Amino acid sequence: MRAEPARVGARGVDSYPYSLGGTAAQARRLKSSGIDFVVLYLGVTSPATLRHVLDAGLAFMPVTLAGRYDGPAAVAQCKALSLPAGCTVWLDLEGMTAYRTPATELIAKINAWADAVANAGYQPGLYIGSPQPLTGKELYALKVVRYWKAPARVVDRFGELGEPNCGYCMYQLWPEIHWPSNDDPNRVWVDVDFIQQDYKGRVPSWVVASPDGIDLSTVRGVQTRLKELGFDPGSIDGVVGPKTRAALVAFQESRGLTPDGVVGPKTQEALAIPS
Repeated sequence: MRAEPARVGARGVDSYPYSLGGTAAQARRLKSSGIDFVVLYLGVTSPATLRHVLDAGLAFMPVTLAGRYDGPAAVAQCKALSLPAGCTVWLDLEGMTAYRTPATELIAKINAWADAVANAGYQPGLYIGSPQPLTGKELYALKVVRYWKAPARVVDRFGELGEPNCGYCMYQLWPEIHWPSNDDPNRVWVDVDFIQQDYKGRVPSWVVASPDGIDLSTVRGVQTRLKELGFDPGSIDGVVGPKTRAALVAFQESRGLTPDGVVGPKTQEALAIPS
């Protein structure tokens, strides 16, 4: 797996039912019917379900269940899926519990979540639904760096439009539907979403399968790729020893990257290019 910027105009779906145990046939049907990416829920999505999505040629992004502000738990769930650094992880903000939470308390919860996600190498994003209490200025000042709009008109606790100053890089349509149709045997109950740039020219980052099946989110995958590219990591043993570290630094230097021996988003992107 690798993280890469999402494509403007891409059409996707988010689906709690599919998160609970979608099939490979459903993933292939989503792809063949014009879907580019899938957003599934952390804590209920299994590695097998994610593999169905990626094997079908779909991109993937994770989202929390509504009101789950436990950042370390979200990171652990991302790690359990072996999600690579650099991908956007969405926090679901909506509902009466959020609306009734004092703004200062809610802001502190969201920022603590965003810090944990960012410190783990992921890109914290916020799904903004209705109701929610924060003003546009408060939303923009949060430590999240991407915003996803619900189909509802989002207002703040004062009844004013609650939109972050940077706008949204993803938006959700209304209503929920069976995709691709009510009578399709592999239909999935979904919300439909689209990718756009926000006012700062930003898009989210999604997860895709590595083009040749090498999983660059694992040490073995990185070692395999380094060896293919002519940088000797020693044994392909899943251990970051001195030879692997030296090979990684040499690779980074050859690509004009910071030679820190760490597989961050830029290094992972460079490793994903086979030659």
